[in-house]
Amino acid sequence: MAFLQKAVGEPVQLNASQLQILSAVVRAGARTEQTNRPVSSRVLALRLGVTTSSVRDDGRVLSRRGLISVIANPADRRHRLFVATDEGRALMDDLAPLIAGANNLAFAALRPADAQRFARIAGDLAQGAAAARDMLAQRLGKPVRRTRRLECKKPALRDLRAQLRRLGGN
Repeated sequence: MAFLQKAVGEPVQLNASQLQILSAVVRAGARTEQTNRPVSSRVLALRLGVTTSSVRDDGRVLSRRGLISVIANPADRRHRLFVATDEGRALMDDLAPLIAGANNLAFAALRPADAQRFARIAGDLAQGAAAARDMLAQRLGKPVRRTRRLECKKPALRDLRAQLRRLGGN
């Protein structure tokens, strides 16, 4: 969805990864009454399927721009906590109509019933992918990064890949 990046990210000079992180940090606070609820870089990396180092690097950019605050995590010094600033929340509020408009353009070719069906299927796929990622992380005992393909060098990973194939009927 390069056009979404161009339509939304270019005017505010953020790349797609930075927009995703900012959005996730703002949403973390929006889910509770506490708008300044912190979210750890590790949790963000798991949710977004990226490495903690990419979250850290993009977090620095967002922090320099004043869109988030980065604070020490007392529970785990290796991972920082991110909190949306008023400016970050305001920016996401300002971008919401642009994002909705870009989504509307992308789905304009679909009939309303097809767009709803697609949204439901995409949500189901996202939940399934998250469940598979969580199961894999639990089996491996560490977070799973997004890769182009599963590397099968470790016996536990080979076994899990075979199990996933059996579950999927492949």
